[in-house]
Amino acid sequence: MIPATHSGLRRRGVVLTPGGWQKYLQARQHYEFRHNHGRRLTLEQLSELTDLNTSTLTRIQHRRNPVDRSSLQQLFQSFALPLSQGDYALVDPARRERRSGSVQCRWDLGGVAAAPAALIGRATALTDLEQWSCREGAHLICVNGMAGSGKTALALAFAHCAASHFEAIVYRSLTEAPPLAEFLIDLLAALAVSERPLGVAAQLRCIVEALRTRRTLLLLDDGEAILAPGLLAGIYRPDREDYAELLQALATGCHDSCVLLIGRESPRDLVRLGGPTVRTLVLGGLSPEEGQVLMVGRGLTAAPAAVAGLVHHYTGNPRMLQVAAALLDSVCDSDLPFLLNILERGQEVPEDVAALLALQLARIAPQERELLYWLALDPASAHLDGLCARVRPLAPLRAIEGCRSLQERGLLQGTRTALSLSPALRSYLRQELLARLEGELCGGEVHLLDHLDLTPAFQGSGGGFERLTGRLSARHAGARAARNHLELLRERWRDQPGGYAVANLTLLIGRLPSDHGHLGWMGALQAARTV
Repeated sequence: MIPATHSGLRRRGVVLTPGGWQKYLQARQHYEFRHNHGRRLTLEQLSELTDLNTSTLTRIQHRRNPVDRSSLQQLFQSFALPLSQGDYALVDPARRERRSGSVQCRWDLGGVAAAPAALIGRATALTDLEQWSCREGAHLICVNGMAGSGKTALALAFAHCAASHFEAIVYRSLTEAPPLAEFLIDLLAALAVSERPLGVAAQLRCIVEALRTRRTLLLLDDGEAILAPGLLAGIYRPDREDYAELLQALATGCHDSCVLLIGRESPRDLVRLGGPTVRTLVLGGLSPEEGQVLMVGRGLTAAPAAVAGLVHHYTGNPRMLQVAAALLDSVCDSDLPFLLNILERGQEVPEDVAALLALQLARIAPQERELLYWLALDPASAHLDGLCARVRPLAPLRAIEGCRSLQERGLLQGTRTALSLSPALRSYLRQELLARLEGELCGGEVHLLDHLDLTPAFQGSGGGFERLTGRLSARHAGARAARNHLELLRERWRDQPGGYAVANLTLLIGRLPSDHGHLGWMGALQAARTV
């Protein structure tokens, strides 16, 4: 520990933490767009702005050699930033001695691009990663988040910020989910292990020994590829269950390295391990203030209230916000209220956003999708007790397990009494459900109609559901033919126990022109429920 010094003495012994570095970069970027036409400040301009000499600024920005705390204080004050204790760290003299004169950190990024110059709004996440990996000795950190949340960008930015703590940084993607034996051979080579032992157990021992000998930051991206789609979150693919041996060895082995497992979900066996050697970082969305920085970074200006509305619509997902910014910049003449009005109607989803949501939803289990449909149709289902009572044929425990899995995937927010979906996800699910209902009804099927109560969907603006009867009329060459088709389906299902099929079919018939149109659809529905 560095002894305390008198306030008047110089104290060259601190560097910016990853969180402090990110905080500074974000403030500087904001200043550059506000006051320098978006151009990056030169070292000389920074010196003039901060009244620090270029040598000190270079030391601060390289983050390898320590500087005075007063220099960091002066830098932060120049950008109207408070310097908090978590923004800087004392440099261990022993570590500084070990690193001086040693070889530079060896990088093997597997062909991926270098980290971006600055992230937006991830200072806390970077601080947590440094705290866990560099100070608390975590062996494995799961970095989870929805598609588009910036998981890989965060991990690479952290690698660049924390390079002085490691002797090697290795990145590998699991996108193709290679057989474990094949992946271990590649990993041994990436860790510069010369011997190639036979058998998984011997290879794992060599990998752990390499991590003990040389402090390494190992980034394993696209971790969800070894997990099974179509099941609840965190369950291994049957043909990749042996990856559990690798992850267990990395998490519990005797070494001083750190592994970041990056993905849209984490293996459940790792989540159960917990403790100081295994951590989980869930990457959420940006705040309205951070959304404003993103817009400024794209050269766009908008009222804070409008930006807050856009951030709420996309739950702060950075890539979705970038899609909106691109639309604003290219075709909407930077009119955010105009674009927001279209999005909030809930009847349209930008194609790039739909692709991101489809990617995330492609992995969910059938019971999860059914729960999402309920929540998208009826805000009253946001209470877990009510949801369990209404969802058929799911047993209450299956519904609870499904909600937990959706929360692990970042698709469901809130607590037992206030479950919620992002407005963008709700819009996407309603449009998907509309298309599926139309396909089922025209094919004579009522699976979804029997499992969901459509009544709330037709109340208020309907979110596009009022178009379903128009589509059915068009598909059957007229309302009369569509009504006859729906009435036949209703007769077929009238004696079936439970379910919502008969009430839903009656609701749809009531929305079509009929001899009893004066009753209205609610009247027709009430009549059906008394039959």
